[in-house]
Amino acid sequence: MGIFGKLLTSYVLLSLFVVVVAGVVSFALSVDSITSEALTELSEQAQFMAEYSKEVDPSVNPLFFEKSQRDDFMVLEAYGDEFIAHRKKNPQSDWEITVIIDALDTELVERVFAGETVLDTRYLEFFGNQIAFAIVPVFTADNTVNMAVMAYRTMSEIHVAALGMSMTLIVGVALAMLLSTAFAWFISRRFTQPLISMNQTALRMADGHYGDRVAVSTGDEIGVLGGTLNLLSGRLDGVIANLRAEKRKLEQILLSLGEGVIAVDTQGEMMHGNLPALEVLEVKDFQALRESDHPNHRMVMDAVRACIETGDKQVITWVNESERNLEATVSAVMDGDCVTGAVVLLRDVSESARLEQLRRDYIANISHELRTPLTGIRGMVEPLIDGYMETEEERQGCYRVIYKETIRLEHLISDMLDVSRLQAGVVQMELEEIGVEGILQAARRQISARAQEAGIEVRVEAGANLTAMADEERVMQVLLILLDNALSFTPTGGTITLYARSEHAGKKTVIGVRDTGTGIESRDLPYIWERFYKADRSRMRMSGTGLGLAIAKLAVERMGGAIDVVTEVGKGSDFFMTLKATDEAC
Repeated sequence: MGIFGKLLTSYVLLSLFVVVVAGVVSFALSVDSITSEALTELSEQAQFMAEYSKEVDPSVNPLFFEKSQRDDFMVLEAYGDEFIAHRKKNPQSDWEITVIIDALDTELVERVFAGETVLDTRYLEFFGNQIAFAIVPVFTADNTVNMAVMAYRTMSEIHVAALGMSMTLIVGVALAMLLSTAFAWFISRRFTQPLISMNQTALRMADGHYGDRVAVSTGDEIGVLGGTLNLLSGRLDGVIANLRAEKRKLEQILLSLGEGVIAVDTQGEMMHGNLPALEVLEVKDFQALRESDHPNHRMVMDAVRACIETGDKQVITWVNESERNLEATVSAVMDGDCVTGAVVLLRDVSESARLEQLRRDYIANISHELRTPLTGIRGMVEPLIDGYMETEEERQGCYRVIYKETIRLEHLISDMLDVSRLQAGVVQMELEEIGVEGILQAARRQISARAQEAGIEVRVEAGANLTAMADEERVMQVLLILLDNALSFTPTGGTITLYARSEHAGKKTVIGVRDTGTGIESRDLPYIWERFYKADRSRMRMSGTGLGLAIAKLAVERMGGAIDVVTEVGKGSDFFMTLKATDEAC
């Protein structure tokens, strides 16, 4: 039952209680009032009849009964020690004689015959009913009492009269109750209507309509409550708006992160996440992750549960079917000393693993490349120190080997310094207008001897007027590096072409080295520009340090250009650099 029904019911029950109490009280008061009036009236009538009975004999004169104009009189007489009651119901009937034998009744009658007038309401045994009565003694001339007159009225008559009066009062009270009920309905409705409006507003707020307000029309406690609810709604609207803004910021941050992020509660339910997390785990949604039976996914969820249970950070790594190295770091979200959830950071560490491997390979390659010439030098120095080389010719052979290995070591160190200086940006590039054809011809002349020895034809294809803005020394260095690689991977009878052409309406000049060699495997292409990286050595004519292409890339980029390669396994490779033409610089 609502508050309106409770209030209305309370008002109705209160009104009903008032009616019942009023009826009972009015009935009792009416009975007392009517009884008191009846006793007064009966006393007067009894007095009158007592005076009248002095003149006539009531027991034999019917006029006595008619004179009374009532049928509620009795005549009491004393015969020796007995008392007799005479009652006549109507003028034509005979007198009914009753002997009074009850002790209480006898005591009452004795008081009357002793000269006392008695007014009372009680049950009289000789009368056989509850009555209100007045008994007046009739005195003789000698002031004795031989007879008494009793006027009476039954209590049932009094009760009927009292009930009639009470019913009149009850009807009036009932009408008042109806009016009060209508008033109570109006008051209850007026009282509950603002509460109903507040409840509806609160429900709409619960549904997300935080801007709703309650119309406040009174200044009482309900009006104050409505104002407080409006204040709460306004502040809640602001708080929710701030929370939504913060949530949007969080979602934007999560979406902008390159790493995958998943936030879960203590039950393992996903609260936040981003697309990189789905991509790393290779699932369509987070529900699929939770329901997945894949061992890698189970391992992640087990780590989440372990973190929530212990509060300790969990770090797991694995390699998926795509041969990607993945890492998951699970950290607990704490509220004081309680764990309220966990955050999973998912990363594809394949590149980090590859760079770490490259670092290890770099150190190993440096060690290997340094050890080779040093071993040769040591191998020649020890016999010289020990005096095993007796002839001058043998000693000169050792000197030549030492010299050759020293030069090789010097080239290695020079290349390493070149890489470091180019990466650090300390190398100053002197960009000037250079003639491209002349540089290509110069590069061809420098490797012609090696090319003839290997049985490879070297060609030059370039226009006489092509120019580029570049550092001539660095362009030559890059060309020699590319030519060295081409000679290494081109079989006997092959062709190497040094070429240059103009592109982008004369704004760019492309300089390249094209060969008919073995080409480069697709798996090697992403790494050929790394330091010390070497492709399949089994197809190389001669070994190198693996620093050449790294130097070439850094040098071209420092000149403001770009270098790239187009290759096909079994048909050859085309390495080319794109530089600014003179027109563009001007």
